[in-house]
Amino acid sequence: MRSPNTTAKSPKNKKERQSKSPKNNSSEQSDNSLNEFESFERFKDTLTVVLPPVLSNAHKSDINSDLDEIVAEFEEGNYESACEKISVYAGIFEVGDSLYYEAKYYEAECFVMNGKAKDAISIYRELLADNKLTISVRERAIIRLGQLYCFTNDKSTAEFMFARLKREFPNSMYIKIANCESINQKK
Repeated sequence: MRSPNTTAKSPKNKKERQSKSPKNNSSEQSDNSLNEFESFERFKDTLTVVLPPVLSNAHKSDINSDLDEIVAEFEEGNYESACEKISVYAGIFEVGDSLYYEAKYYEAECFVMNGKAKDAISIYRELLADNKLTISVRERAIIRLGQLYCFTNDKSTAEFMFARLKREFPNSMYIKIANCESINQKK
């Protein structure tokens, strides 16, 4: 936004605009040049906001495939690049969509990788409070939340989360690491 003391740089009337636009042989070219000049001057100080695309079911499989590629990039250790993309995807999907939960889970993982345990805990807790959360994300969120509580020295809450994992997912592959000792071994 311009301050009241700033004067506009664009010409005020058509004659002035024409005199400032580049000289062209045809009137069509001069009109195009004039429009480009006005557009450039008028919008050069405008903030551009990139909005996420609106998804249709036809594009959802492409988006799912893209998200899979981003997750693979994250799993390969390209955290910075993957996390930038994940934060965009986390804002695209609606609550209740399985891709929303997957993207939010990895958004929390990005916080973990960037040393922001409190932000990650907040997302995991938010996910676990949602009754539409997918089973696979629920299982992973419970174990990660327990691990983060171990990391932040909140052992009683960590043990509560590990007990929850064992109760809700008695056959989980994560039960072997559902304890603070497994975290301490990795430090």
